[in-house]
Amino acid sequence: MSQKRLINITIGISVIILFLVLTASRSTLIDQLHLLQFPSIWINFISSISIIAIIGLICFIFRQKLKQDWYDLKANHSHYFKTYLPYWLIALALMMASNFVLFFIVGDGDIAENEQIIRETFQAAPIMVYFSVVFFAPLLEELVFRGAFYYIFQHKWLFVFLSGFLFGAVHIIGASDYTQLLFIVPYAIPGFAFALALYHSKNFYVPIGLHFIHNGVVMALQILVIFVGGDVIT
Repeated sequence: MSQKRLINITIGISVIILFLVLTASRSTLIDQLHLLQFPSIWINFISSISIIAIIGLICFIFRQKLKQDWYDLKANHSHYFKTYLPYWLIALALMMASNFVLFFIVGDGDIAENEQIIRETFQAAPIMVYFSVVFFAPLLEELVFRGAFYYIFQHKWLFVFLSGFLFGAVHIIGASDYTQLLFIVPYAIPGFAFALALYHSKNFYVPIGLHFIHNGVVMALQILVIFVGGDVIT
């Protein structure tokens, strides 16, 4: 194993460990603030600042790669958009198809618990949730589930599978019953697409951009559901 390869693996593992430790600490802090009955506006503010801090630390670790990829993106953004946008469109179609199937398996009116939490939180703090879902989450999740895994695993399909599967699994942590575990499928599908886009483009900003688009579209549908009423398959 070359020295460069060893360094990349070390960086990838470090990012994953940092992410797990900091997100666990953040969750504990937020829980304690709720127990102490802090005003919701302060809890939301602290929550947002903590996410930004975590993103900042991981960006610092990846700073050389992000700088290099930024120059590459400016030179090739048109090519990347035309080449990799179809990856997301196909993933979106498959995601909707899987949700359609789950509609009959899980039952009418039952949605992923993660999605239900987002809807409820959005009603309480719409601006914070919008920026968190559309901007902060894609950046953080791509740096961890794509960037870190890309540094660790060289084999294409091992990287794609682990990146997408674990990305989906994170979204169903704490599922209350076994039927909720089935929602790993629609969550993992875009993860697979984003991983393929990174593997072929070798540019971090490609999956980040696709994830921005994906969450922006899904969030727009969620807002439509909240204000118009009814359910939507996303």
